[in-house]
Amino acid sequence: MTAIACWLNREEGESIWAVSDSRITQHESVMTNHCPKLFSIPVSVTRSNDIYHLSPEKIMEFGFGFAGGTMIGINVKELLAVSLSSLHEVNYYDVQQQPQLTYGSYPSLYEIAILTKGIAEKFILDVGQFFPHSVATEMIIYGFCFRTQVHKIIKIYNTPSNPTNLVIEDCLNLTTGTPVVLGDRKQQFREDIELTRRRFENGTLNWWRAPFIALNNWISQDTVNTIGGHIQFSMANRIGTRNIFMSGSEDNSLDMTYAGISTTSALGFTIGQLLIVPMLGMTLPGENGWPHGDQILSNN
Repeated sequence: MTAIACWLNREEGESIWAVSDSRITQHESVMTNHCPKLFSIPVSVTRSNDIYHLSPEKIMEFGFGFAGGTMIGINVKELLAVSLSSLHEVNYYDVQQQPQLTYGSYPSLYEIAILTKGIAEKFILDVGQFFPHSVATEMIIYGFCFRTQVHKIIKIYNTPSNPTNLVIEDCLNLTTGTPVVLGDRKQQFREDIELTRRRFENGTLNWWRAPFIALNNWISQDTVNTIGGHIQFSMANRIGTRNIFMSGSEDNSLDMTYAGISTTSALGFTIGQLLIVPMLGMTLPGENGWPHGDQILSNN
């Protein structure tokens, strides 16, 4: 299974943070410790004046994460990405000049959740014919919704009593920083996040980042055998959604990995004549958070 925490971080401005582990297990046995579970999915549209459909424009990005069946989660993510990579502008034949795209024409994150639900239910029906005990599914859509102009976290999940019907839960009251949790040991994970948060002064960096610290401690201490590997970190705001590479040391900032994999180890720091070095990275916290985590930053 998995552990994912997703929450609104207001340490400096507002952004959605999400963290997950990277372990995949089958029947309590570890299959891999390097599986990505958090993704950035772009949404692109082909304008009506692009008659040859050669230049789609990226209009937004959002985050996607999954817990449960890896086959279902990965395939839903891929089909969702393909579906949203080639949207087309409505062609107004009765006007001489096409109007500018407005936020009102963008898909809302809730509409994307509905699309996700439809795709996932088809996979659940398919997989369930042959592996009826492998269809437990939880997914999360997160980011800034341009249609509604607010940050959103939307959870999509099924239940053992009705596995073929996914529930969409639009998570509210995000401003408290309380995380939305997916995966194994949810109640235990929530309690540990709360205990971690109580160790820090309200509003400090470590206080806002308590879900990150709690999960990283679970992974490093091997607290739960189905949760482990390496921590993954994703951040979403108005600018976009980014998967952040992690470094275990401030002394070697170039030694960065994602899901425990270094993308520079095979070819070095370039591919072609371009840099492959990640430009967005973060050092891992210690058991008691980050050394400068007692700071309170301006929240504008």
